Amino acid sequence: MNPAPHPRPAPGLPGRRSLLGGLLAGAALAAVPALAAPAHAGARPAP
Repeated sequence: MNPAPHPRPAPGLPGRRSLLGGLLAGAALAAVPALAAPAHAGARPAP
């Protein structure tokens, strides 16, 4: 066993974290228009 602690975490963690962050950001950006569309459609007067 190595007595010296590892200076940095596993190389897979940052990639997964950034990928998860990207997915969350993409989902948030995709949800904004979907939530805003009904509001705009409701505010628009009927023809």
